[in-house]
Amino acid sequence: MITFRRYFENKTLNEAFDPLDANLRPIDADKLVDYINRVIDKSKLKASEKSSKGADYFHMPHIHPSVAKRVLITTPEGQTIDIEEFKKILMKRPAELLRKNEKMQKSGTDNTVFFNTTLPALKGLVIDEDTGEFKIVDTCPSAGACQLVCYAKHGSYVMYPDVSMFQHKTLNYLFNDSEGFKDQMEAEIKLATVKNRGKRVQIRWNDSGDLLSPKFFDIVMGIAIATPFVDHYVYTKEVELVKNYPNPPENVIFNFSYGARKEQEKLIDPKKDKVSFIVNTEDSTKEPLLYNISKFKYMERDKASKKWVYTNPDAVKEIIAQRYEIDPETLLTIDELKTTPQGEVGQYNVIVMPGESDLSASRRDVRGTYLIIH
Repeated sequence: MITFRRYFENKTLNEAFDPLDANLRPIDADKLVDYINRVIDKSKLKASEKSSKGADYFHMPHIHPSVAKRVLITTPEGQTIDIEEFKKILMKRPAELLRKNEKMQKSGTDNTVFFNTTLPALKGLVIDEDTGEFKIVDTCPSAGACQLVCYAKHGSYVMYPDVSMFQHKTLNYLFNDSEGFKDQMEAEIKLATVKNRGKRVQIRWNDSGDLLSPKFFDIVMGIAIATPFVDHYVYTKEVELVKNYPNPPENVIFNFSYGARKEQEKLIDPKKDKVSFIVNTEDSTKEPLLYNISKFKYMERDKASKKWVYTNPDAVKEIIAQRYEIDPETLLTIDELKTTPQGEVGQYNVIVMPGESDLSASRRDVRGTYLIIH
């Protein structure tokens, strides 16, 4: 019997580059080599010498230094980047598209199992495999203030070379063979339901990146339609795109994220839409009320377990309720949500501490998700 993985390794794909109506800009090989060299040079600096957010952070795709060093070669003229070898790395198709990051592992319950898909944050790199031309893709076209605190530009997303390169490979697959991408994703979702028989499968789209274009949105909706036996949910700042989509599948939940461009945020109705907020408890100037959560240590990181814990959950609820003008009686912690039966649509609001699960985003009875950053 042919295995799932071997099936896709042996499948002949009909590849043709499709811009997918996304925001793309070409980057010639020489400029990409210059950038990869900057990545290597920056990796040699001490932490105190590195600027946290230079121009490359916002305008260039993340490439891990160890990936850059893999394609560093020595020639009679000195060291240079083997751009052809870099192309080979980028063009290799992912064996599996569905993943289970740490947050997904924590989100599962006795009756559910969570998976995620992923793309690069802010900017991604692809290659037109017909012409060999590199292109930079705007993967979060409506990102606004969120760029400054983007969780997917920190932590394991950028710490580990295989994680960030997997995101670029996935994006490159999507642009060069969208039908192959769609077929593989549908097959993996169906396989996940077989392997987890008796549990409801939940798919989080784009734990990094966003609905980067209308054509990509169509692909995601097509996959959801083809897999009505699973639940799909999406955090997105593409509010206009979603609200203008005719008859989205019933098995998809949309979470509109604040931190988007103003023209998108003004389309959000927090009284009717399912929403998420990044809760900044560290800035005493911009958020003096929220800062009290940190100031008085109403939540703190446990030294032994390294996990965030509440010292005064009622105080946290009162502060968040006042800041966002919601009823504190509707606020739950993630642990409280886990033991709360499904309620009416939009009945609850949920506070999520760093490292906690994604359960609130997948439930229709949650109106607002309040993501604490520290």
